[in-house]
Amino acid sequence: MLRPSIRGPSLPVLATAVCIAVVSVSPLSSRAQDAASRTVAVLPLEGTGGDTIRDALIRELGRAGVSAEARVAGRATDVAATIEGDVRRRGRRRTLRLVARASDGRELGAWSATRRDPSDLAPALAARVADTIRDALAEPPTSTPAAERGAPRPYRFGDAPVADDPRGRPAARAARREPVTRAEVGLTATAIELTAGFRLRSRSFSYHDDLFGEHSGYDLAGAPIVFADATFFPGALSRTVLAHIGIEARGEVAVGVSSRRSDGGEHGTRFHALATALTVRLPMGPVEIRPHAGYGIHDFAFDGASGGQTPLPDVRYEHLLLGTSVIVHAADVLDVRLRGSWLPVLSLGEIGEPDWFPHATGGGVEAELGATFVVGAGLGIRVSGEWRRFFLSMNPEPGDAHVAGGAVDQHLGGSIGLEWRPD
Repeated sequence: MLRPSIRGPSLPVLATAVCIAVVSVSPLSSRAQDAASRTVAVLPLEGTGGDTIRDALIRELGRAGVSAEARVAGRATDVAATIEGDVRRRGRRRTLRLVARASDGRELGAWSATRRDPSDLAPALAARVADTIRDALAEPPTSTPAAERGAPRPYRFGDAPVADDPRGRPAARAARREPVTRAEVGLTATAIELTAGFRLRSRSFSYHDDLFGEHSGYDLAGAPIVFADATFFPGALSRTVLAHIGIEARGEVAVGVSSRRSDGGEHGTRFHALATALTVRLPMGPVEIRPHAGYGIHDFAFDGASGGQTPLPDVRYEHLLLGTSVIVHAADVLDVRLRGSWLPVLSLGEIGEPDWFPHATGGGVEAELGATFVVGAGLGIRVSGEWRRFFLSMNPEPGDAHVAGGAVDQHLGGSIGLEWRPD
């Protein structure tokens, strides 16, 4: 019985097929290697929101014409360059810092940008990063040692904001003489802070150890007051410690209010207060401490007494101002502020003159607790509660016209105002 025979392909046919396969695969492999050589690996960004910002950076680099993909450290050996960085938060701002390196370890550039909205960070840097990477990879690497070509020390996260020249510009931008903003070099300190608004205040003045019962205390209830506060940091545009030394000024005034005596009757009352102080801003992450020292005046003057009653002495406290403010940047849209001061009294005004209590001395304390709610670029609504207390020792001596052991002058109030802190 005859069986059909099956003959395999001849050796020449097999050789031809192998050659065709090799020729067809080689271009694919070459294209894959070329693609890898043009890819930029973006490593994880340290800090809160780093993953979201990295994804946005990859998208923005793609729009700028640079192929980028997310990689982890140790798995970025087959790419043209790597980008690493971190995200830091200071108050209501976040700072993105990036460093790009070529596959041979050369540093291609370093950048930083600071914005209030984290979604603005990647777009702020992507175009510059893409330009620098394309320009750098188009040039052959130099064999000149880093020390001879003046390359900066390798950047380490945790360092001060990156600056390749004295003005804080990356080298590529410095060569083009492009301007640099304060936010781009990581300086988030504002130069001026202004607040103005309205305040309601109650005041209670009472004597103690009034042996002859001849002195009447008085109260001022819910007096409307207009106020304005300003803090100016003249050196905020510099990159030195002077950026954190400032001047505070505060003022408030009330006109056309009345004080009611404890024994009946009213006195028209005029009130104003002024204060100025030097302050130092000490940023500590989300907390900012501001010690202050200065001088202030609180002036209360009375019109004539109604009904022929004994007049009240005017009070004019001239005092030092020694204390500290603590500002907590609790969220991107919320700041909490606590302020306390010791008020050593230097002068008491009419109440300390010979016709009243010539040997009187006094002191005071004040505290404020408030919050600022951000409503727009540089604008916020500030609400706060205030407490102030002056205490007087009359120190009477034989022959004095009036006798009392002392007095307490206490103020309580609340305020609302518009705050402006330009970027």
